[in-house]
Amino acid sequence: MYLNNKTVLNNAEESDDSPDKFNSVVNFQNFLLHVLRVQTAKDEVALDDKRLIDIFEKELPAKEDARVEFVKEFIYNLLKCKFLFDKYIIKREFTANTDRWSLKSLKWYSSGKKNGVKYTNTFGEEQNDSFDSDNRKVLMLLSMFHVSIPSMSYKYWLNASLNYLFNQFEIDGKDYVTYLEHIAKSFVFDRYLAKQSSDYFEMVYENLKPIQRKIDQLDLNKLRYGQIENNLVFNFLDYLLWLQLKDTEKDSRVKAFEYTFRSSVEHYYPQTPINNDVDIIEDAYLHSFGNLCLISHEKNSRLNNHSPIAKKDHYGKSATLDSLKQFLMMKNHHWSIKEIEAHNKTMIDLLGENLNSDFKLNGEISLAKKWFKEFQIKDRVLLVRALMCFGDFAKPINGDKYNLFDFDFIREHEKFQKFEQYVVEKSPKNLSEIINKHLTYESLKTEDRYLFIKYSVAIEYCKDGNFLWLHDGSLIYLLEYGKRTIYQAKELYTYLIQNHFLRVFSIKLYSDYDCLYINIAYSNGEYFITDTNTNTALEVCIWNNDGLTIDHCLKTFVNGNSNAVKLLEEYRWDKNNDGSFERFGNSKLINLGNNYEENLSNSIEAVVKLLKNGLRIKLPMNKVVQIEQATQNRIVQLFREQII
Repeated sequence: MYLNNKTVLNNAEESDDSPDKFNSVVNFQNFLLHVLRVQTAKDEVALDDKRLIDIFEKELPAKEDARVEFVKEFIYNLLKCKFLFDKYIIKREFTANTDRWSLKSLKWYSSGKKNGVKYTNTFGEEQNDSFDSDNRKVLMLLSMFHVSIPSMSYKYWLNASLNYLFNQFEIDGKDYVTYLEHIAKSFVFDRYLAKQSSDYFEMVYENLKPIQRKIDQLDLNKLRYGQIENNLVFNFLDYLLWLQLKDTEKDSRVKAFEYTFRSSVEHYYPQTPINNDVDIIEDAYLHSFGNLCLISHEKNSRLNNHSPIAKKDHYGKSATLDSLKQFLMMKNHHWSIKEIEAHNKTMIDLLGENLNSDFKLNGEISLAKKWFKEFQIKDRVLLVRALMCFGDFAKPINGDKYNLFDFDFIREHEKFQKFEQYVVEKSPKNLSEIINKHLTYESLKTEDRYLFIKYSVAIEYCKDGNFLWLHDGSLIYLLEYGKRTIYQAKELYTYLIQNHFLRVFSIKLYSDYDCLYINIAYSNGEYFITDTNTNTALEVCIWNNDGLTIDHCLKTFVNGNSNAVKLLEEYRWDKNNDGSFERFGNSKLINLGNNYEENLSNSIEAVVKLLKNGLRIKLPMNKVVQIEQATQNRIVQLFREQII
């Protein structure tokens, strides 16, 4: 694959051991409901995709304008949630004839002339598949939730994850682990084992603070066979055991433990022994949590009534572990009432040691940070213009070259702190309000950033955010991409003059790195501007002369004896030695000063006068501009009448 004349390799296609496919934990219909629930933060938004249309219709506002804004917001939130989902939620990865849980994201790499994309761990590529990494812990927690609650309509853990990720300014692996552990404890201790159960909405959207619990708040009868509400009780216990044993247990299967879809609760001491030498024990011990573990239905149906010794001999030979709880149970050489009671106490003690949650939401994300993150996607040009109101933050690239779109650099810059402080103190309604307010400051008009702030087209042209800054800002070149080439760079003043003619007069002009070009045709004794080269008789060139003056000249493309050329003398154009013309024998149109607004307005006025007086060209305003000016004039008139 080729991109911008560089070879781009897709490792996902070229490597034999790269992922061929990722399977999602949710379907698209259900994902839409998750996004809607995050947007509205309403419990009424159920995760039932069979009611998808009805749920959306109930949430749509009645008024047309409000409906449009709601839909626009949803589309943005959908894109944002999809990005977060792809990067921070587990998938089932199929590669090299195997499948496993993965938490990966697609990353760009560059090596010499070769560039490409590859899948790497979301949290820290350097961590690889370390069992101590944040990536591994997040993967364990998310897969724990998924295998425990696979039903689409009850994936409140996924909604909790998306809601947390959606509202974070920066996503840190350790903080994410802490939050997921908090949600796991909430589900287990505040619902599945609680004497008074909390609802999912309360746990996900409201209980976002440290929680101190006591063991007597739990109904331990809910740990008995037939009373266990959800398999997350077993799986969360396995997660705690994994944290406890992964660095101390010599058996490598413990550290490599992964969650699978186990749905069968096994009695390690059998309910109905098939061997006569195995005694029947009382239900109080038989159905105790100390005698239970979670394994696959297939394994349980095969050995459910065999003795503990037979089960240990069989399961002990397995290459992987179904359950870490079962692994501890099998460490006992003998298994009966005494061992059941001891194991039951050990497991309850482990749960008791992990009752409390230290998670604390890092405050509400500030409005400034929210805008900073959202508008990198929505409208990065508007964002940069607003940020530039607080000073220069362009990142130096090389020599006179700078960049405006390095948002990681901007985030750490002092100008971002000023932006954040302003939003807190002044409470602007939006970024445009910030821009409009600052454009009224006279002091800003003496800085080159004023033109970037006022005229969005300047930044829009810089697709990668690159520009050249010379002569202390009196000469600025906009770079369409990264390189300074005659056809992919524009001088700032002449480019803004070009856009003024398009907006006000609906006239298309042409510019390059050097000049602004105005093609002039001649017919029936009159000059007029043309946007084609086929009938061009003259060409007016406008350029920035090293940041000192705006200059001009006129070139001819027809015979010197033609009427188009002869008329120039009458209009006071003087011919130079190189065959070009200057009006009144002077190339200078204006001097450039320290006020950038005056420089641009004077430049535009000078070019307009040059065309009107020097070539008698009529420049009619387009209707939109006429209406805008008429409206503004009427507002001024009414304002004056009110004052009088």
